Amino acid sequence: MPIELIITKDFRNAEWQMHRMGSTTEEKLGENLVYNSEKMMNNIFTNVTYSYRPNNNLFDDTDRYLMIPKLVYFGHATGVSLFKETKTSITVRWEIVKKTGEYVWAETITGTYVGKHKQTSIENNFQQFYKEALLDLFQKSQEEILASNLLRNLQ
Repeated sequence: MPIELIITKDFRNAEWQMHRMGSTTEEKLGENLVYNSEKMMNNIFTNVTYSYRPNNNLFDDTDRYLMIPKLVYFGHATGVSLFKETKTSITVRWEIVKKTGEYVWAETITGTYVGKHKQTSIENNFQQFYKEALLDLFQKSQEEILASNLLRNLQ
């Protein structure tokens, strides 16, 4: 059975802001989430299509199963000083539904990276932590999907 990765407007446009000591750090998360979701789906399933849809128009007359990722949480907690540990976490809920909206499978996965700052630039440190947390998220997500007997039978 074919599977369609549904990229909603909220997922594609996800962003994060941190206000600290009078400055604002802003990061657009959606582009990386979408890119990695597409790569992961191609690694797991043989017949994948993609569509970008508004949040309120997810179902149509398709005969495919629909994979709908949702960003649940993004957090980046820095230590009090550059020498303290920083933690970055990304949580995504993966849902597979039939065209009727009936859930087939759902799992919420969190990718995390904890470490100390290695560079003096807050922006460079953020990018390193974000990249590592993203990698952890998609490794865990792929492992969870591949471990599911139910999803193995969809292929």
